[in-house]
Amino acid sequence: SRSNLQSLVSLNLCELASYQSGEEEYSYYDCGEILDEYLGISENSQVEKKVIFCLVDGPPGLTNNHARYPILPLLLERLNSDFSIYLYLDDFNRSQEKEIVVKWSELAAKKGYEFAVEEVKNKKGLCIFKVSDSKL
Repeated sequence: SRSNLQSLVSLNLCELASYQSGEEEYSYYDCGEILDEYLGISENSQVEKKVIFCLVDGPPGLTNNHARYPILPLLLERLNSDFSIYLYLDDFNRSQEKEIVVKWSELAAKKGYEFAVEEVKNKKGLCIFKVSDSKL
């Protein structure tokens, strides 16, 4: 409150729900409507260039295999042009998180999007996954 950031932050509690991506089923945050609202997506909307920064630190790895994967397909379902997404994936020293980045890369390549992977060395590991519909 001292820094007057409350107008810039939207904090939402989302329960886990079933999410299907390709052949895989995940238990992931039920955040589709919140994303739609945040992105200003409606049937009649003209969506301007979107730049999205997202810290990915959940759900816990024990939730299901590749538990944090669905955030990228959830975003890409809502954005087909004029976007850049920066996913900051925590715990990148774990093998499942490394596999998630491989799956994100495969998804971005399949859809024809530009993407880049940057690893930040720290205690738990951090990966910055960038994907865009145009040059990064």
